[in-house]
Amino acid sequence: TQTWAVELSVLKTIDKWNLHRRGACCHFHCAVSTAQASLHRLRRESCNASHWPRGDAQCRKCGTFAVLQEGARTEQKGRCNCEVCFSAKSLEAFPITENNGVSARSTTSL
Repeated sequence: TQTWAVELSVLKTIDKWNLHRRGACCHFHCAVSTAQASLHRLRRESCNASHWPRGDAQCRKCGTFAVLQEGARTEQKGRCNCEVCFSAKSLEAFPITENNGVSARSTTSL
């Protein structure tokens, strides 16, 4: 995933938070400080071997994973708009394996 896409994802997330500013100069910097404190606490957690990004498609522009809407895989040949960078028809579906219908990930590093 591209660095700018990670930052855009964070911005889209903190934009939804309802926080008390508590001395921060603005809501933006309050949200950034809150995110930083949360990430610091999460970093101290034990390793989680089962954590893996979720999705059955990857954006060819920004590299983020996405979950395709029901029917998108067949109706649109696996290509939809990216929810992170908004690129049109940029999602490439992962192939479905026969074992349990879960996507096989052979992702590209963008």
